[in-house]
Amino acid sequence: MTCDLNADKTVRLYIDGKLISTSPAVGTAIRSAHTTIDIGGRTPNASYFNGIIDDVKIFNRALSEEEIRKPYEENLRRKANEIDVAGYKNSPWIWTGSPENPTAYFRKSFTAPDLTGKKVFMVCDGGHYQVFLNGKAVIPVQDHSEAQIIDITKELKAGENVIAAQVTKDSSNSGFFVYVGYVKKESQGGSEMLTSGEGMKCSSESFKDWYLREFDDSNWRKITKLSDFNNRLAVDRNFPDLGSLSHNSGSLAPPEIEGGNTMQFSNDGLTLVLQQGDKKHGFRIEDSVTRENWSMPGPPFLIDDQVSAWDGGVICEKIENGFKVTSSGFDKYPGLVISYSLVLRNRALEVTLDPIQFPAERKNLTLSFPLDFGSARAGEEGYVVSSIGNYDSREGRMFPLGMDVERYSKPEGFEVRGEATLPFFGTARRGHPCVAIITDFPAADYELKTLVRQNGNGYKRLCSTTPIWSFEKDRVNDSRHIRYQFLENGGYVDMAKAYRKFLIDTGRYMTLRERVKRRPVSNLSVNASFFWGAYPLNEMASFMGKLKESGVNKAVLHVANRNDFVGGWKRWPEGMTPVSSTTEEFRNVAYVARELGYGFSPVDEFTPFADRGQDYDASLRAMRRDGSFFSFEKEKTFFLCDSQKLRFAQRDLPHVKEVIGECPYLLDCEGCSMYDCFDPRHPLTSSQQILARREFLMYVRDTMGSVVSEGSPIDWLADIIDVGHGHSIGFETWKSKPGDFIPLWSLVYGGSVVDLFNYPGAKDGMLYASLYGLNARFNDYQIGDTQLEWHKRVSNAWPDRNFFELVNHEFITPFVQKSQFKDGGRVVEVIANFGDIEYLFGNEMIPPKDFKVFTK
Repeated sequence: MTCDLNADKTVRLYIDGKLISTSPAVGTAIRSAHTTIDIGGRTPNASYFNGIIDDVKIFNRALSEEEIRKPYEENLRRKANEIDVAGYKNSPWIWTGSPENPTAYFRKSFTAPDLTGKKVFMVCDGGHYQVFLNGKAVIPVQDHSEAQIIDITKELKAGENVIAAQVTKDSSNSGFFVYVGYVKKESQGGSEMLTSGEGMKCSSESFKDWYLREFDDSNWRKITKLSDFNNRLAVDRNFPDLGSLSHNSGSLAPPEIEGGNTMQFSNDGLTLVLQQGDKKHGFRIEDSVTRENWSMPGPPFLIDDQVSAWDGGVICEKIENGFKVTSSGFDKYPGLVISYSLVLRNRALEVTLDPIQFPAERKNLTLSFPLDFGSARAGEEGYVVSSIGNYDSREGRMFPLGMDVERYSKPEGFEVRGEATLPFFGTARRGHPCVAIITDFPAADYELKTLVRQNGNGYKRLCSTTPIWSFEKDRVNDSRHIRYQFLENGGYVDMAKAYRKFLIDTGRYMTLRERVKRRPVSNLSVNASFFWGAYPLNEMASFMGKLKESGVNKAVLHVANRNDFVGGWKRWPEGMTPVSSTTEEFRNVAYVARELGYGFSPVDEFTPFADRGQDYDASLRAMRRDGSFFSFEKEKTFFLCDSQKLRFAQRDLPHVKEVIGECPYLLDCEGCSMYDCFDPRHPLTSSQQILARREFLMYVRDTMGSVVSEGSPIDWLADIIDVGHGHSIGFETWKSKPGDFIPLWSLVYGGSVVDLFNYPGAKDGMLYASLYGLNARFNDYQIGDTQLEWHKRVSNAWPDRNFFELVNHEFITPFVQKSQFKDGGRVVEVIANFGDIEYLFGNEMIPPKDFKVFTK
């Protein structure tokens, strides 16, 4: 138990190293004037504790959860080490006769003798599993990175006992392992009580009450032995009696630099160490709080993917709170000068890359910097998070996001490179994250390179993410800024929250409640379903009436005309006029929507326009360097230069507002990538295009009251972020590999509205809508009974869900995910099962392709 009367005034109760409950602290701290301390009783002589209290320790501070858990786990491992290792070897890795099945169920009966005065331990392993003893869950369902050793003495019964396990594979060749035995000194001739071998039965499908003692498993088949315990897999899985993999982060330290000198600066528990030698230089961060060493296994930067920082000379000098580094004298780039500064502030390393001093003969170059900073390796439970792909080096799997990234298994490693949809990335080592934020985004152009490769020191894999900056002489040569924030604990959830905190601190983000308060029309989008498509206006009123009759309380409806692909209104040459419908029809539909409490607007696409008809103005296109134009070939459209958008909006939107009123106004394709425009009539760099887009979006939002837009580099200006397939948050991947998805968007913008593109009939889309608090989007108004029923289930699960913040997310198994939402004192948990068989979570059965919501 811990009690902190100075900070959060909270009492925390821990059992077996795990936090069980919390309550407000009452009373005062122990002070020197106190003469007695009562432990196990209440003065005077009352309320005695009925049990044994041992090994009492008192600290003058509240211990962390890790400090409490560590001695318990160490003691448990010492006990487990006393189990006869020969017993382990008698417990093979097992699976069903169908190795392709990702989930299996196991049962076995065994007899326990008189247990008086004896300790009995269970050792299990198998990736993602839950173990029951006599119908009670003794190991909760979760992803286990190491073998689990627990004391089951209290749960055993003299006589017959039944063990049952539900296991999901974490790789194609993995299985399950379980052993039950006495400690050596208590075995008296035999420690083994149960092994995962002879007599154990299995099933590839779930049955009602399959884990209870009285369940009839006579029709279950025998298990298949995969391998003996004492193989290499056992070593890798960190069994206590065979030793564990080294967690020495010093193995990731930069190469030694001979000669020269070492300079350092310390602040808030961080020490910035800068080494300088003959041409070579490098830097690292030493964290005294987490005892991590964050560095690069090689040089600090790479020019054009071929010339390293060590190919030139270097000058390092001390500045306020850090250092200034200048590199020059590169043989392949005469005259090139690269300078950057490193500053420690608020437990963060702030890196500023100055404008490049170009060599005379060069017009552009790329700079990978910082190169592989904060690498992680397999075996130390490290993983990389970015909006391109999220690689877990311990599990050896890629979680796709932003682009369809397959799982890679090449022994030499792999590289994923491309534009990032969110301007942050990071590395977690053993629960200690380092998150990197591009602080001047969107004004800075960059891409990310995520690398997973073999390490020359013999470690399985080394993974890292590097920002790659593009520079162009006399055109794009701005300073670049990146902040490496070092967190004491957490993972990808905490990385996303760190980025969100940055948005809030810099005034770029407000919660949905704040948006509704400032712009009440935004409330139309709360817990609403979105409809998008080319729907006839003369049928719209009837459609909305049917939605209302079917129990759809909130909806936002958008109409477009795909024939011209310029949205529901025609822009050129006479200003904004309706397409295929009259102004009065738009006015009438908007009136019906308001009466029903729905939102309604046309789809406007200021970004692209069609190359056909008299409304075409070639002078507005964004031009490439070679004179061609940026186009979306599928729809035969060209992209409009952003400098032209604002003047059209200022000309047209007052008329649109007069017709349909304020509404959640949909700007489609505003999440498209930014391009340089080389048209001499309106030349813009991509950075300037982004700033022009910001001004344009602010005008639309202020005029129409609310903006719906695809995720874009300035998406904090949109009330509803339409992730759609413009940024492909993984739907194509979900269809083939459901569950392999980390919801970075929802974690960052929790409490706001994120729109999910939903293919007709795709139930997985509804699962994600519930799991991440998303609103469902229906394409072309194709909504049948199945989609409508799922819509209502999601909407009715907790009607104000968009006001809740997604505070935690985890993969219970590769096919079962859990999210936790909070809003003030209210807590909601969602369990989603993407698998093909039902899943038992605690005492609740989650059907396949379904979800359940639990409120607290």
